[in-house]
Amino acid sequence: MEVAGSNPAPPTNLFMLFHETPLPVFQFSCLSQFSFLKHAVFTRKGGYSQGAYSSLNLSFDVGDNPEAVKKNLELVKTYMGAKRIVWSRQIHDKNILIVQDDTLPPFKGYDAFITSCSYTA
Repeated sequence: MEVAGSNPAPPTNLFMLFHETPLPVFQFSCLSQFSFLKHAVFTRKGGYSQGAYSSLNLSFDVGDNPEAVKKNLELVKTYMGAKRIVWSRQIHDKNILIVQDDTLPPFKGYDAFITSCSYTA
């Protein structure tokens, strides 16, 4: 029984596997119902980085080969169907950046982005 004003129980399956090869991607099932919203949670698999950073490393700040990171970012951009990509050095906090047409990466200190800009990932 649901009481008026109470919060409904959270869904038991928050993630669903969207695409398994060559770039494993997860999506939030609660967001997948919105056809206008493309989102993805990537794993470490499917990229170009080698060694300790293998394989889908998206950070320039950890000592990985910058060319491999650029190729990895291109994979994400292509998968998302984006013309441009923005990224941040995450700090695992609650900071969210609103991305505008003139917003240019890289950013530090944000863990999420919100945008209404088309073809931006």
